[in-house]
Amino acid sequence: MVADKLARKGGDMRQARRGRQALAGLVLVAWCAAASAFSIGLKPTPASYQLGDPFTLDLVVEGLSVDNEILSTYDIDIGFASAYFTYQGASSSGALGPGSFFSDLFIDVLGVGTVNLFEFPDALTTDADLSASQGDPLTLARLTFVGNTVGGPFDFTLFAHSLGGSQVTDPQNPNGPTITAELTASALNPAVVTITERTTNVPEPASWALLALGLLLLTLRVRRPSLNS
Repeated sequence: MVADKLARKGGDMRQARRGRQALAGLVLVAWCAAASAFSIGLKPTPASYQLGDPFTLDLVVEGLSVDNEILSTYDIDIGFASAYFTYQGASSSGALGPGSFFSDLFIDVLGVGTVNLFEFPDALTTDADLSASQGDPLTLARLTFVGNTVGGPFDFTLFAHSLGGSQVTDPQNPNGPTITAELTASALNPAVVTITERTTNVPEPASWALLALGLLLLTLRVRRPSLNS
């Protein structure tokens, strides 16, 4: 009888211990997932601009510093409705170093516009150089558009072909050359843009009053010589 009780008690303790270990494992997995999560998005969003006015959208990375990650290369598509917007160009922020190669390629197929942004650093740029120049949030590039049709909201979507991280050693070949670690963003956040009609500035009542006073003074000044004569 005593032996049975001890056995049952031991089994309960082992089951409780396994439960605590499983819970600790879940917490560790959740912590690791949160620690390595970063997102890429277009900002500002949502935003509203007048018809025909140029506006800019920034490609922004947030959360790299959580896990001390760096971004060494990127190949990202931005998709939008080219029937409503005209693409005017993009510029790099220099986050991958002053000697980086930057390319923006625009393609329009049946009213769907795609801008491919591709950048990699100079061969002499090290991980330490990139880490020193990259903050959080990190702006990678700035794109300029013009809205040519009133309407919205319209989405500017993202698709990441590849995101390069730190230089690491291949586990299968520890004595070989280093390779670029592949990063995966936890979220690709689109921008939402609305285009409105152009508005004209209507003078305020105070402006009308000043204009009327000016006309009155001008009239009196013109009439004064005629009265003296």
